[in-house]
Amino acid sequence: MKTYKILNVCGSGIATSTLISSKVKDAMKERGISVETTECNIREVSTMIPGFHPDVIIGTSSLESVDTKGIKTYSGMPILYGNKLIAKKTFDEIEAYLKSME
Repeated sequence: MKTYKILNVCGSGIATSTLISSKVKDAMKERGISVETTECNIREVSTMIPGFHPDVIIGTSSLESVDTKGIKTYSGMPILYGNKLIAKKTFDEIEAYLKSME
């Protein structure tokens, strides 16, 4: 089974990115998808990409001003603050994208 890599980003690289990371791991595990996650702050994204090689980047901060090297990005806000249905929609999108990479 392939393990996908997900980079979780927030303003400080500590609080919300860690929470998102935990929620993403749990949701993908329930769907039978293996993921490895790591967290960073918005200023570290471009330096994290070459070493971690993420398949997806999820941000609670805007990633518009960051060079994500063409990696697919998702907003973490629905996961962080949305109700279960809104979070599920985001997890469905992430799942579909990861499966399309197989």
